Amino acid sequence: MKKALLAVAALSCMGSAALAGPNAGGTLIAALSVGTVYCTDTASYCGSSTTTLCGDAVVTHTGEEAVVINVIAAFPGPSRLAGLTFGVTYSDPGIAILGSGHCGDFELPDGTWPASGTGTAVTWGSAQTGNLVEVYFCCLQL
Repeated sequence: MKKALLAVAALSCMGSAALAGPNAGGTLIAALSVGTVYCTDTASYCGSSTTTLCGDAVVTHTGEEAVVINVIAAFPGPSRLAGLTFGVTYSDPGIAILGSGHCGDFELPDGTWPASGTGTAVTWGSAQTGNLVEVYFCCLQL
């Protein structure tokens, strides 16, 4: 059985906390979409996040079945998120990315995204104002 620390091993978001303005203290978390079953014919898993509070995010998984992970921008108060960039690093050769997609209005990925060591930019036409904003999803085979 594999154990994967999703926020570190599977999707280590390379970023730092927002430091000023309405997004001060914001961060990215990679959380398991608990109970969501990966299917090859599902085009998007945006809206599948089961994280309702930052502290309740499930960031570990034991098992070998495919899982859906949501990348969520988390803020201590209401935000005004219009766009962000982030990258991933993972070293486990047993991780296979089966599918991924953005939850914004536009994405500008690196050429080999979501390969390890690459990144992407996601933007919205209208600022997102929630405490938790779904940014991206990845379907992984661990």
